[in-house]
Amino acid sequence: MQLFPCIQALAGAATSEVLTAWSGLGYNRRALALHASARAIESDFGGRIPNDEAALRSLPGIGIYTSRAILAFAFNRPVVFLETNIRTVLLKHFYPEGQKVSDALLE
Repeated sequence: MQLFPCIQALAGAATSEVLTAWSGLGYNRRALALHASARAIESDFGGRIPNDEAALRSLPGIGIYTSRAILAFAFNRPVVFLETNIRTVLLKHFYPEGQKVSDALLE
């Protein structure tokens, strides 16, 4: 947060600077995707994080879970998203037989 306090700061940073800041956090591809997303937000969305699921999912590294988590936590939107622990609890409670159940059915 000190190095990149806003989208514009991250978007304007050199890739090497982003990777140096990310060092030790693992999965450098996440840093690269975050950096690319910041640049896309700057160029395609006027520097504002989109509040639309399709627009969020157009950003590098953003899938269903992350787009919906952003909508829920950043924009206070009532959306359903499943992460591993929530999925496990739902499966054990509603499908104790261990049958294969899709995320769509759980949602």
